Amino acid sequence: QDSDRTWGLQGKSAHVVAMQKYVVGFEIADARNLTTEDGLPCDPFVVVDCCSKTYKTAQKEQKAMFVAWNEDNIWPDVELYPEEFESAYIEFSVYARNWFTRNYLIGKASLQLKSVNARAGHVYNKKTMPLRKEGMTAPTGQITLTVFCLQPGESAPNKSEVAGETGETAEDLEDLNKAVLGGSAQADEGKPYHVFINIFRAENLAKVAGGYNPNPFVTVEFSGACVRTTAASDVEQYTWNECARIPVQTPVYEDTILIKLWSGGSALTMTPDSLLAQGLISFSELRNNSLPARWFCLYGWDADEIADVKQISKSGENIKPNCFKGKLLISGRVQRLGPGEDMMPAGITASRSAPEPRNMQLALLADVYEVCGAVGRECQVQLAFGSSTKETKDWVSPGSTDKISAIQAHGQNAEEDYGEEDKQFEVEEVTTFSFTQAQGRIEPILTMVPEEAGSQPQVMVNVFTRGVLSGKVRVGYQMRKLETFRKYEPGIPARPRYIPLDPMPFNMNARTPGSVLMVIEHFTTDDVPRHNRRTVKPMVYIVRAYVFMARNIKIDTARASPALRVACAGISKSTECHPGEVRPMWMKPLELKVTLCSDHPKEPPTMEPITVTLYDSRTMLGIRSDVDIAKTVCTYEYMRTKDNMGKWEPYKLQPQWIQLFGGTYGSIAMAEVLIGFELLHSKWRAELPAIQMWPVSEEEYAHNPKKYFSKLRKATLHFCLYGLRDLVPTGSFSEGEPSINVRVKKFEKTPEGKEEKHNKYYSMNFSYKSLVDGGAPDNKDDQLHKWRTDALGHTGCRNFEIFQVQKIQVLLPDKEILQPFIAIRVMEQPMELMGFKFGDEGTLIGESRQSLNKLYPCTWYDGVTLDYTYAHQERRIDRGVHKAINACQAKKQFVEETEEERNEALKSEREQRRKDQEEFMKQLISVEEEKAEKIDSLGMPLELRPYKKIYNEDGYRQPREKLDIREEHRLNMEELRNFSTRYGEVSHREEGAAGPNVRGKLENSVQEHVFEPDFWFRSAPLLRNSDIVELNDDLMDWNFRFGKTFGFVKCTFKLTDGWEHPPEEEGGPDEEQAAVEDNTQAKEALVADGGGAVEASPSNAIHPEDGVVEKVAAVGAAVADVGHAVVGVAGKLFGEAMAEIGLAADEPEAAVAKKVLDSDNIEATPLGPSPEDIAKLIRSYGFNDDLDKYAFDTKQLTRMFKNKDRVPSRIRVRIYFVKAICIFGKQDEGFFGKAFIDPYLSYRLGSSVLVSMRNMTQFNTNTPSFYRVEERDIVMPNESRLQVDMFDYQDAFGETINGEKLIGSTVIDLEDRWHSKNWKDCMDRKQQIPTENRPLLNPHLDGQNCGSIEMWVEMLESVSASDKKPSLLQQPPAMEIEIRLVIRTCKNVKLWDGTKTDVKVVTELDCKEYEGASMGFPTVQPTDVHYGSTGPAIFNWRVVFPRIVMPTQSCTMDMKLYQANSLSADEFIGAVTIDLRKYVDMVARTMDMIYIEKADLKFTAGSGGDEGAGGDGGDNAGDEELGQVQFEMWVMAQNEANQKRCGKAREEPNDYPQLVTPSEGRGWGDVLGGFSFSLPDFGLMKKLIPLILFTLLCLVGLRYVGLL
Repeated sequence: QDSDRTWGLQGKSAHVVAMQKYVVGFEIADARNLTTEDGLPCDPFVVVDCCSKTYKTAQKEQKAMFVAWNEDNIWPDVELYPEEFESAYIEFSVYARNWFTRNYLIGKASLQLKSVNARAGHVYNKKTMPLRKEGMTAPTGQITLTVFCLQPGESAPNKSEVAGETGETAEDLEDLNKAVLGGSAQADEGKPYHVFINIFRAENLAKVAGGYNPNPFVTVEFSGACVRTTAASDVEQYTWNECARIPVQTPVYEDTILIKLWSGGSALTMTPDSLLAQGLISFSELRNNSLPARWFCLYGWDADEIADVKQISKSGENIKPNCFKGKLLISGRVQRLGPGEDMMPAGITASRSAPEPRNMQLALLADVYEVCGAVGRECQVQLAFGSSTKETKDWVSPGSTDKISAIQAHGQNAEEDYGEEDKQFEVEEVTTFSFTQAQGRIEPILTMVPEEAGSQPQVMVNVFTRGVLSGKVRVGYQMRKLETFRKYEPGIPARPRYIPLDPMPFNMNARTPGSVLMVIEHFTTDDVPRHNRRTVKPMVYIVRAYVFMARNIKIDTARASPALRVACAGISKSTECHPGEVRPMWMKPLELKVTLCSDHPKEPPTMEPITVTLYDSRTMLGIRSDVDIAKTVCTYEYMRTKDNMGKWEPYKLQPQWIQLFGGTYGSIAMAEVLIGFELLHSKWRAELPAIQMWPVSEEEYAHNPKKYFSKLRKATLHFCLYGLRDLVPTGSFSEGEPSINVRVKKFEKTPEGKEEKHNKYYSMNFSYKSLVDGGAPDNKDDQLHKWRTDALGHTGCRNFEIFQVQKIQVLLPDKEILQPFIAIRVMEQPMELMGFKFGDEGTLIGESRQSLNKLYPCTWYDGVTLDYTYAHQERRIDRGVHKAINACQAKKQFVEETEEERNEALKSEREQRRKDQEEFMKQLISVEEEKAEKIDSLGMPLELRPYKKIYNEDGYRQPREKLDIREEHRLNMEELRNFSTRYGEVSHREEGAAGPNVRGKLENSVQEHVFEPDFWFRSAPLLRNSDIVELNDDLMDWNFRFGKTFGFVKCTFKLTDGWEHPPEEEGGPDEEQAAVEDNTQAKEALVADGGGAVEASPSNAIHPEDGVVEKVAAVGAAVADVGHAVVGVAGKLFGEAMAEIGLAADEPEAAVAKKVLDSDNIEATPLGPSPEDIAKLIRSYGFNDDLDKYAFDTKQLTRMFKNKDRVPSRIRVRIYFVKAICIFGKQDEGFFGKAFIDPYLSYRLGSSVLVSMRNMTQFNTNTPSFYRVEERDIVMPNESRLQVDMFDYQDAFGETINGEKLIGSTVIDLEDRWHSKNWKDCMDRKQQIPTENRPLLNPHLDGQNCGSIEMWVEMLESVSASDKKPSLLQQPPAMEIEIRLVIRTCKNVKLWDGTKTDVKVVTELDCKEYEGASMGFPTVQPTDVHYGSTGPAIFNWRVVFPRIVMPTQSCTMDMKLYQANSLSADEFIGAVTIDLRKYVDMVARTMDMIYIEKADLKFTAGSGGDEGAGGDGGDNAGDEELGQVQFEMWVMAQNEANQKRCGKAREEPNDYPQLVTPSEGRGWGDVLGGFSFSLPDFGLMKKLIPLILFTLLCLVGLRYVGLL
């Protein structure tokens, strides 16, 4: 895998680690402009697929232009390997339902989980994505989605982040055409691109299962498209020369282009396709920089060696890939399309001829000297480079060289005796295979290799062994880049080096990992003459391992005796064991006298790997058995040498914290150890003694700093114990009031023979007292409380108020990397029987360890002094703190500094040594001293000479004045700081929000512009056998680590420079006075020194117009008042300035300084520190000033927290529950499984107030909205623990089957907030308490994050609660909106029969929240008919939709145009669909009516909701003119509409506006004209019909008058 670039290709399971559970949630809002198979409305639904999980939405009927689902779902258990997560997608497929055939796929949209997780809040919010079908570039619709993805431990987004949406402005809503749905399925216009991935060929493909060659093909996936190359059959290498083209249009919601190499399956053998390798290429990187043709080498595992990698990964461990699987040649680029260029569909095309990367001929030459640590009867070494391999000629048996005998032989000549400890070592049973030149010389590997390093395969060294009955087995391997090996130089043999081997999985328990001593070189040809390998002989060297300490040991240290073993070249030494210590501190150099091979004593030897092992030393029945816990292999090759002047090169011990790995496969970090190394020839051992690791006093260190690693500095630890909380019951007979021991481990060596009497700790003891110091028993404010709570899975947990302060003198090392810490141990009182105590300490309840290296006094950091202000040095202090933090970060392996880094670190020391040598040489040569020429101001123009009126009336200096010139670092520039960030008014996105929002817990807020936490007495967990833990971790809540947390301690502490005496010992020796107490002495000493005159600086020149302050300040910077001000006294004081402060011209400068310092009108200049600066500089960095005023004074402390004015007897707590998001998934347990959970809240204040809101359950939702305010009066601090629980509701029968299930909980310490200054400032400002999004953790799932709840808390005195009303928190009211339309006219209506159309418009509202139908306003409201329209039609018809209840998920309106038929069904002509949601949302937010004066919208075909095209207009083309409708629209609040009542159509009340029935198209002629009939054709008879009718009429008349 290429880690240097954003793109890379890797094996299928490279670096597989344990499968993890991810959380994926989504909401499907709606889809629009769906392109169906026949162009007509369909029955759409969505299928969501993600990592073998599937979700299907409800099916909608007869929709196409707009369909709303508004469905959400959460999968809390998506199990993936981290490598699978890199390429995992969630896919949304929209289908049209077919009853008798396969469902029709409309289109797909996909999102990469990694891209979603990388977003702010881990959420994509309300994104409208195009739907596309495979092989098509044009979108087939759009779908609006919200998706979030969480990795293990990450907090869920709050509901506002998931459901939030950007509001529209009034200007955006003026044009109703923007709200029209339909027309085109084109997505928002972006920049079109083509992604081209060229797949050229694959070579050296490894065989697949069964020993067959693979059937390779390649797929490229991106932006919802997946293209596939042609498949080969049974090949080892294959040439495709194909190009995968994928169209992309921005914005793109993913960044990873996924390339997969497959081996095709067989239908005959029923085998599926198998994944061989996958590659990840960044789209953004590829768009900026094209990927040239390069080889990607694939590595994996040999199935014969590792049968099932996934089985190993399930155990939580991982193994490295160790087998070459082939290589793939690809290239890529992104092409932006220009104007007029069309995007081509995704597919495979022929690529251009493969641009072969520049290759070079390479010959790998190797000589094997020795193999150590390989177990077997015979050994062979293999060199592999890609698919090319070469081995040593012969199998070699173990050698007969006795290294221990060589050590003893060389040791006999040693003149120095280093004691018995030097003779105590262990000989490791390391099998050594020695190779002669003939046996170890490997034939050259000649191959062609790309010149680019990233395309080159790695050089692999494999070691094989075999036994009498066992076959050839690989026992170890190592992979290195080619660039790490030197080029072969004929005639100059290279020095061999040891290469440590990574053991195979079955060989992880080896005591000493194997290594191979060999030389690997490369050359251009293989016919180069091979010189003899370098002759080396064994020599004795000293390897010093400076073992300091270990930490974070992942075993039960209470029952272990950890010790450290260091082994090199078959020799090992161990430290003593430290039983029961969480952080064993050895501080011991282990000197290993080892035999290493070298060709010259001054040259570095062939250094063998150093194995560092942490083990548990156990002894049972006198038999010692060591159990290895973890180990690592270190490489160190720098040897101490002399320079050209015959002096030893400077050496600086630089230890590192490194991780030690253990477990079955050696992949789990089990511990960390601080260790450093040194290498030297044995004959220089006496001249170069080991550096003493224990810190020494400053005086001793100053005498010889090179002899010691660090020094001890004096500091005073100030400790304030606030109290204890939630101490779990121990079941001890002595359970009652605990004792507290606060201690800091001493960094000093225990004197020999005094181990038992020596005190290893600086210690302070505290205990509970019923009264504050000096308190009265009858005064309740002086009584210290103790009470019980239910917490940590226990009932009756104890709580105590302590309020005690102590300080102690400590000596701490100046090296922060040693990480001193403070331990607060809480114990039960020792058991007492008949006045006799059993032991000094009782049962340990728990202890809290907290680091001190971040709390060093500011003056301890490099370059920080008391000579400058705090602000001037703050950046330097901050850098020192970060350097201390970084020094304590553990590395995965020991990293030896390079030659360049070593030279840079020792540059100053070498330069100083060179100068000292020059000075020494100059002393040997006498040179005539040259007198320096005097320079004065006469060389300067008169105008530039300093003005001193008292010396020269003409304004210029007299001759012989000294020339004063100062160095200007900036010329004509003034450094200005940027303006700080300004934050405007916080917009409340939703009614009911209480102000600014904090993501996560308020106490861990990093949004300082919203809230800066000042909870100085935060609860620190009391643990057992645990090292330092981080308190500000939002993903870890110790309240829910049952069985690991045993209570909490509330305390604070600081360090100050120097020793301060305890109160009872004030007035000690002067040398032990604190720096603050020396201010007066410093001032007096400085003023009393009136001897030396200091030259004035021209920058302090005094001008007549200056005041007295400016004139005196201009005297200089010679006198510094450490406690008050710094004022310069320089040069000869001149009369005008001195006269103003009452001094004579010839008065001594010391007197001038004294009067200047005592003058009331002189202010501190920025040249020196003020008293506040001094206080900050000598104490811990970042310690709060207000806290410092009261925390370490018992009287001030009790006044702060026990004063009834600050802590009233009753406090009103108002808890605001807004909404939540639950990651709990579906339930299938029992017979009554539910689709979603039914959450409800419960909360507890202390142990006496328990409130269940079971009757307010939110049914069938994972995103409940509570909008609930709870008020309770509490007693502080007894009821200050607020625990909020969320449960899943079960009925009586369901609870019996499934049980009441806890979803998650969160705990808030109300006491911290009540005493927080920043929190009270927010409380005083109305509605400015930040809203928290607190994670919900489940203690029964080992603290797993199960969601988040949005809430906040207010507190105030109960007596004033009635005066201060609760903040307004209510669910956005069920506000009602009314929509009115007045349809005026239609025009350009299509002539249905070619001559006229009987026009009717039907308006239909689609909104689930519409409740106006019960008032006589149906969702479908047709107009009357305009008969006989020849194009235009007039209606003046009102459509009213009242009572649309807000909020609404969707609100659309269809206006359909019909040909009205009297005797048959109306025939559909066209329709227009309008999205009204943004309009009703805007009115709901602003309460302002929206009026659209004139809307002119076109009808289109195929948008008719549940209607299809019919009649002559059934096959309307997309561009055919169907007609337009012109109308007015009002959107208003219902209460406003009630004041302007109106009826639908033209019914009464016919107001707002009054409508008149149009005359056009409403007459009888128009009505009858709508009936189409005609008389039959009578032919010639029609001429006789009038005569016949006349005759009949006459006969009737004659009959009537009686003539007939």
